[in-house]
Amino acid sequence: MSGNHPDTGCTEKGRGSTTGGPAPTLAIPGVLHIPELALLGGLPVRSGELPTYPPVGAEEVAALKRVLDSGDAEAWTSGPAGTVHRELEDAFADYCGAKHAVAVNSGGMALCIALRAAGLSPGDEVLFQVDTCHAESVEVIHAGGVPVWADARLETGGLCETSARETLARQERVRFLVPIHTWGRPENLDFVLALTQQHKLTVIEDCCLALGAEWRGRKVGTHGVAGVFSFGLSKPLRAGEGGMIVTNDDGFARECALLRARGLLPELTGDDDVHALGWNGRLSAFAAAVALAQLRRYPELLAQLQANARLLETAVHGCDGLALFAEHERQSAHGCTEFGFRVLPERLGIPRPLFCEAVRAENVSCDEGSFAPTCRYDFFRSGEWKRWVLRRDGLAAVEANYARGYPGADRLFDEEAVYLPRTAFLHEADARATATAIEKVCANAQQLVALAPRSARPD
Repeated sequence: MSGNHPDTGCTEKGRGSTTGGPAPTLAIPGVLHIPELALLGGLPVRSGELPTYPPVGAEEVAALKRVLDSGDAEAWTSGPAGTVHRELEDAFADYCGAKHAVAVNSGGMALCIALRAAGLSPGDEVLFQVDTCHAESVEVIHAGGVPVWADARLETGGLCETSARETLARQERVRFLVPIHTWGRPENLDFVLALTQQHKLTVIEDCCLALGAEWRGRKVGTHGVAGVFSFGLSKPLRAGEGGMIVTNDDGFARECALLRARGLLPELTGDDDVHALGWNGRLSAFAAAVALAQLRRYPELLAQLQANARLLETAVHGCDGLALFAEHERQSAHGCTEFGFRVLPERLGIPRPLFCEAVRAENVSCDEGSFAPTCRYDFFRSGEWKRWVLRRDGLAAVEANYARGYPGADRLFDEEAVYLPRTAFLHEADARATATAIEKVCANAQQLVALAPRSARPD
């Protein structure tokens, strides 16, 4: 399928919503026979509400009851008495094809701990693409590092290879590279691993939105020293809060477990001494139980999403004014967190906001943009970030990185990127209706030209 992040309730992407409407009268596969768009008074292609995600059933209720019925409050954490988080860790590692999994209380905490366990020292720079959840940069600072950015590539929505090389040429203190598998699309890990080998960087994959995605037949999260995942807002597994670190390195997993427990873990170290500057990163047994119940049915759910997404691919591919995000031949499975594509206003004839409004009028969710480029946030624009980084020298190059232009990310966020939530293609009937809505709007785009502000009409 063609189309991150530590969880902080990020809502930068999109502002679309689903509206109600009368029952559809479209009863044809393929050719459209409803000439009038719902936005112009016609009938929408679907009615009713979209389903919720994730599906919640008796499995979650039973899992939570099992934790409560234990009657042991000590077992409600991931401390020594806890068992549910270990079940989740074992199942999660097995699903990802990793040797170890370490459960923590958020995706942001997973990134903090992974960076520190991988050897991040105060002031080390961490490179990733600029248009991801702002939490990525914030957590790097919390871990003691300094975030630096590269641009996004229009065609893929992922890391721009040229920009990444340019950033590395300017920033001499980069020690880590975090490839972000945006909305389920695996990053080009061949390029990432070659670049990190050339520059002697450590790779930690951000898989928060890409559970189950694959590169070269291997799950994401297993290509670098570690992968981090989240169970928070908009994530594949949603347990309210929570996260996971996966790795094949025994020593790294041990360090993660130590850092999760404030540096004090007698059952691991054999003493009551504090061995590291850690956090309280433990995962509640209640969140672990919900995540475990969801993980057990996730493979079937993901396969369903992947199959239905092909219907949307066909629709987008058939519209001259739209473009799928390009896939690499070594991407062997998509995480399907959302379905993304690009609106090309100069070819479609109308601007993206009007396209999305028309799709939403068909009672199909459709969001403009993705994550805002992090450099736009006041915390970075105002220089407030300098109060919190642990390094006091050599910040001029970092300031220049924050002040430079990011044309690819800007264009995607401001003009082209569109995302459909997984609920729009969770079921085949909804996927077909969504595909029909896209085709209908594109086929009748010229009817909408007069609605576009004159300044926004493509030349």
